[in-house]
Amino acid sequence: MRKVVLLTAAVAISSAAMAQAPTTPIGITIPEGYQTTSFYISGNGEKAIAGFKKDESVKFLLYEKQGDKFSEGEAVAFLDQLIADKKNPTTPSLNHDGTRIYFSAKNEKGNNDIFYSTKDKDKWTEPENMGEAINSSADEIYPSVSSDGLSIYFTRPQNDAKDSRCGTIYTSSRTPYGEWEEAVALVEPLNLGCETAPYIAPDNKTLYISSMREGGKGGFDIYYANKVSPLYWILPIALDTINSSNDELFPVYNANSNKLSLLYRDPKNKKNISFVDVPLSAKLLPADNCRYYGKILDQETQQPMTANIEVSDAFSSGIIATFTNDNETGIYDFVLPRDKRNVFIDYSAPNYSHTILDKDVTQDEEKIDASLFKNVQLSLNVFDQSMFDPIETNITIKVDGVTENITPETIDVGRYKMTLPIGKYYKIYLTQNLYEDYVMDFDLTHKVQFQEFERDAELVSKKEEITINVEGVTEPIEIEITNLSTKDHYVTTVTTDRHGKAVIPVRKGDKYEIHIMPKGYSFYNGTLDLSADNNRVLNAKIEKLQADTKMELDNITFASNSADIAASSYEELNRLVDLLKLNPQFKVELSAHTDDKGADAYNMKLSDRRANSVVNYLKLKGIPSNRLVAKGYGKTMPLVPNNSDENRAINRRVEFKIIGTDL
Repeated sequence: MRKVVLLTAAVAISSAAMAQAPTTPIGITIPEGYQTTSFYISGNGEKAIAGFKKDESVKFLLYEKQGDKFSEGEAVAFLDQLIADKKNPTTPSLNHDGTRIYFSAKNEKGNNDIFYSTKDKDKWTEPENMGEAINSSADEIYPSVSSDGLSIYFTRPQNDAKDSRCGTIYTSSRTPYGEWEEAVALVEPLNLGCETAPYIAPDNKTLYISSMREGGKGGFDIYYANKVSPLYWILPIALDTINSSNDELFPVYNANSNKLSLLYRDPKNKKNISFVDVPLSAKLLPADNCRYYGKILDQETQQPMTANIEVSDAFSSGIIATFTNDNETGIYDFVLPRDKRNVFIDYSAPNYSHTILDKDVTQDEEKIDASLFKNVQLSLNVFDQSMFDPIETNITIKVDGVTENITPETIDVGRYKMTLPIGKYYKIYLTQNLYEDYVMDFDLTHKVQFQEFERDAELVSKKEEITINVEGVTEPIEIEITNLSTKDHYVTTVTTDRHGKAVIPVRKGDKYEIHIMPKGYSFYNGTLDLSADNNRVLNAKIEKLQADTKMELDNITFASNSADIAASSYEELNRLVDLLKLNPQFKVELSAHTDDKGADAYNMKLSDRRANSVVNYLKLKGIPSNRLVAKGYGKTMPLVPNNSDENRAINRRVEFKIIGTDL
């Protein structure tokens, strides 16, 4: 148990010398013929609750502030039911904003325990027992819960006391885990055996006690005590500007009037009762607070919603206080001790977002309306891990292995958007038959503050092997492989073994161009299309370059009856340029051939012009003219008989032949 130390008040107050403070009626009407058994005002001063008794009749009325007056009292249904059930409810009090009622009532064993009920729209919830840490085998009455909801003060009556209201004040604090610590009695002289109706003010430091003790003015008097730290209290001070020969009972701080509200009762005539506000010296009022208030709404519907408010220290992250709002109106109202520290105020609700604000608690009040959302938008960019090309994919969203009914929207190739409810741990499965399966975790079970998220998914392509056999070589050579399916035609280079064989893992389903041009050899160009059930083996034949080596150039075409080179021929001609630059020792003849259509002289002249067009192209690409000879052969050297259109197309060709070396 913590040791509590009492300190002498730092400021001496000569209470006896003070004049009687003027009183102002609160405006709560006591039902005719009834005695008041309890009275309490919420910390924000907006609501009040009082208990009344007449013979065997008991009633409790709840009041609400309307302008500068309280409304007519309304019955509280669940308390009426407890009365009917002979549970003897008594001494109800309110939390700071009046959304929770604490009260004492008989438990199953016949003892009085402290219970609470929370307002749920226009009803009050089934009462809940506050637990063994607070309730004991004795009776517990007069609960007063701090404005932050983290501490409670109450009394346990004394059986042999001089007044039935007399008791010992106990207190309990709530841990950060929401559990109440074992209640302990306040030390003397906070407790002298006849205390009743303790009230903890909104600053969570100032305690007002109604006590009957030696040196008082008669009956119950009001005393002020202040907790300067968790272990230190200032000695109680009698509020003699208030105290009189009457009973002064149920002291509460009225935030609306900035005065102390209480009940005066003539001990000789207990029906002579009045509720009043009494001014106090500033030194005896609670410390200044910062008030935070406003509404919490569902962002989508703009309707009030039930929410939680958690206040934590910005430096230590320790929880300072927790609050709830009115789930019918969405309104919340709480105070924090005004000081120079920074706090985080976290507005949240189950399966909704969090709104977290950083506040400097120095002002008088601040109105904050918060809206919470229950869905987030996830934008997903799916692309190839190696190529960075966007990829179309199938998307399945699961929670705990069960598929969610969520259909992603396609924004563009490889770009998707989906709406995900908060409060679930999602696994997002991406499948594409040419790629390895991909799983993305997306956790929305913790604090969600942002409504839009963007994630990238890098898919790894599946691999398969292709085999390239190069005939005509007796040493390792390089092979250039170009992926024609990717956006930037990714190029890679591999080396064969000395027998000209290479087994290469490539991306499944793509189309590849195979280019072979080792120094001193002719070149080869071919394709492998892996998108269908084609052969995964490519056989390429090249030959060593030497005198009289002849090679046909593929895909060299001209406009009809013209020597103008078609643009589709440039790729093959550029390969020839590379070959000639790689082998600068060779002089070559570029020959052009026609089919048998047309006059011999015309075909001879046309083929000569076409051969010169090729030579001129090579010159423009930097091949010296002394290495090039143009020659037209017309139709004199067909490869196949000119007896079909297909054969004539074969005979229309361009060839190069090595005609000299060592230039």
